[in-house]
Amino acid sequence: MSAGKANKRSLERKNLIYFPKALLKENNEEFGKIVDITVEGFMLIRYNAVQSGNNFDLRIAWEAEDGHEELFDCSVTACWCKPDKNPELYAIGFKFNNRDAKSDNEVTRLIRKWSFPEW
Repeated sequence: MSAGKANKRSLERKNLIYFPKALLKENNEEFGKIVDITVEGFMLIRYNAVQSGNNFDLRIAWEAEDGHEELFDCSVTACWCKPDKNPELYAIGFKFNNRDAKSDNEVTRLIRKWSFPEW
């Protein structure tokens, strides 16, 4: 995604103070860590690049209020991939596929729990 397109998001990304794990749904292998998110998509960091346009079935995992692990399954498409500031990592932007009220609610709960407070 070009810099011009990146600035045309309809929702502001929410940076997170805790980085939820993104796991491959098929085998629960860690895929990366989510660093910011909206109900439309997210950015994660990982050690390996991915091809823009590739689809993935992921499971997002984060700690709930009572300490158990919350899980949210989703289908996503990679929109862009670039080297991160840390040269060992890649930053990758994803959009959620097949969004509905339930998935938006799950993401909103994650944002409320783990995003930086707005002052």
